[in-house]
Amino acid sequence: MRRFSWPFWLIGAGIVLLAVAAVLYLAPSDRYIFLPDDARPLAPRVEVEGEKPDRNGGGIYYVAVDVRKASLLEKAFPGLFEGATLEPASNVLEEGQNEQSRRRCELAAMKKSQEYATAVALRELDYRIPTTLLGVAVEGTFPGYPAAGKLRSCDWIRAVDCTPVRRAQQVTRALSAKKPGQLVRLRIERDGERSTVVLRAARDPRQRNRAFVGVSVTDVFQVAEAPVDVEIDLVSS
Repeated sequence: MRRFSWPFWLIGAGIVLLAVAAVLYLAPSDRYIFLPDDARPLAPRVEVEGEKPDRNGGGIYYVAVDVRKASLLEKAFPGLFEGATLEPASNVLEEGQNEQSRRRCELAAMKKSQEYATAVALRELDYRIPTTLLGVAVEGTFPGYPAAGKLRSCDWIRAVDCTPVRRAQQVTRALSAKKPGQLVRLRIERDGERSTVVLRAARDPRQRNRAFVGVSVTDVFQVAEAPVDVEIDLVSS
């Protein structure tokens, strides 16, 4: 019977180890990993038509954080990447939310924030940038309270107890009029479809005699096209 020499065994073991490492790196775990990038200057990422160089020096820096499912290898060895942290899915995904909807909402929020930043900056330069109120949307929910699992980030709230609402203040005012234990009916819009969500108000942890459903809301605006070309690219590396 032919016996293989030790170099053959070493090569075979190396191939097996590489295959196992590849599987562990590709297979997703039940955790999310936060990977912060190095601080980078913002100026190269923003282009404004007719801009002039800053003679005073200095500048604004930003740090991008990649949030994604951690692989089995990254979960087992979180120190593979400097500054990386692991978080359970419950700290990243809202109850009932999946990764696709989280990513879609995240990109929409990033796009809106860039529109708002452009409008604010150009208004400081005395440009007139009209905005149109689109309505009120959910920013997030608080775990353990009635809204968790029933409302999600980027949901539109169209009415509270059959009364149409267009501003976040109207929603908070209507909810603050409730008492703990009372029902509140929210007419929401998600992915173009409308439905009614019924919540039973809990007690506000800060003031026990007030109602609290555990939702954060914000006004959403449509920003008119800027009179000058402004490009903000924080996605590409």
